[in-house]
Amino acid sequence: MEDVDDRDEAVRLALAKISGMMNISVPELTRRILRRNSDRISLRFFDGEISEALPFSFAAAAVTGAERLLRSAAASASKPKLVHPSRLSTAARHFADEIQFDQTSSGSFVLNLACPIHVDPQTGVAFGRNATRDLHRGLRTLVRAIEADTVGALIDEQRRAKQPILSVNFCQGLAELSDEKLANSLEIAFDWAVTLPEPDLARTVTIRRPYFARIAEVAQALAERKGPEKPQAFVGTVDGLFGTFGDDERRSGDVEVLVFQADSVPLRVVLDLPADAYRCPMDAHASPERFVAFHGLLRAGRQPCRVEAVTDFRLVTNPPA
Repeated sequence: MEDVDDRDEAVRLALAKISGMMNISVPELTRRILRRNSDRISLRFFDGEISEALPFSFAAAAVTGAERLLRSAAASASKPKLVHPSRLSTAARHFADEIQFDQTSSGSFVLNLACPIHVDPQTGVAFGRNATRDLHRGLRTLVRAIEADTVGALIDEQRRAKQPILSVNFCQGLAELSDEKLANSLEIAFDWAVTLPEPDLARTVTIRRPYFARIAEVAQALAERKGPEKPQAFVGTVDGLFGTFGDDERRSGDVEVLVFQADSVPLRVVLDLPADAYRCPMDAHASPERFVAFHGLLRAGRQPCRVEAVTDFRLVTNPPA
């Protein structure tokens, strides 16, 4: 009751007593209360070469991977498919836009995400909960198949399913949460909103380092289509030049490009260019305001993804709006 004179003092005393009973700090208790209508998902990176710090490049990639993972879960909650389009449905886009980067736990490297859960008063459906529950189900299904060595059967099952649990996007986002140099494992914890509990679902899913290679295989297998492949058109910025000079002192080899995607974060890809075409990415890399366009076959997997059969690589002046 806000009109009571000693309300603030009473609240402080109550919080102090409850925090003591739960053996947590008052700020942590307050944060949990304020987040009572949010599913909180924590991604804890551990094992391997993780010690005092995480490389900033991997931290940035992890945020991108987490976004891709949650967007794919939202897309599956709206309409399950093996490969989701870049444009999300209205409900999925609203869910993705509402996700917040929550406070990080002290003393460990944890990416905390708060996913608000709104129950539609007319339908009684909480779309956000459907998305986080599908995320949990996809993770558990994938880990169980890897541990039971039934990944092949899982891939066949997902290809036949009218409403598949897994998608290429889901597996790509998950694969991006690992780093070869760090050789890290990952623990994903779910702290369900207290207003809509899920007592029958396990709280944590652990993905050991060796699992990530199998996850990349699943992404690749789900992306494979029968029949002739059709090259895609790409536009982006040159982010890295990794080619080498030959005996003729001309450069050729790998080029890393950040390609634009409609309604999504840029996708990091690598392509192999011959010496005749390598001058173009060198010019683009020297000027941040220059862009490149090309066609090729995208191979799914952990970023940077490989683009093969590259044609028509050229400079362009205007990126897509």
